[in-house]
Amino acid sequence: MLATLGRAFQAIPNIISKKLTRLGRTRSAEKAVEDFMEPTPRQSSEPRSPPRTRADEGQVEPPRFISAHGPQDHMYNAFMEFVAVTKATRKVNSDTCEKIIQVYRRDTIGLLQVLLSEAEAAIYDNKNAIVLAGSMSGS
Repeated sequence: MLATLGRAFQAIPNIISKKLTRLGRTRSAEKAVEDFMEPTPRQSSEPRSPPRTRADEGQVEPPRFISAHGPQDHMYNAFMEFVAVTKATRKVNSDTCEKIIQVYRRDTIGLLQVLLSEAEAAIYDNKNAIVLAGSMSGS
């Protein structure tokens, strides 16, 4: 069955070409039919660009290095990298906490559970010493 179908599919360009010739069509029309019936090679998808970082989006400030000519310059660059990583971590954690608190105040339980599990966090009441939402692990 498949072999017959394959032969029929291969014969289609010849049948169309003969009908076009009988109708007095030009060679360009015949060429267009042949080009249309040829299988097109799969084009590879364009390489994806790397995901945007928080620095690209302006959420955190990347470090500004100096060209290193000596050991002090290397130490300065290492310190600046440490400061940038510390600031970025603090900002990301602060933003995450603000988002969790906002959702908690709106009393959206489902979204709150998702955010707390993603952040591996919990909302803890210091006054009453109880966990209000999420789960705490550790000692």
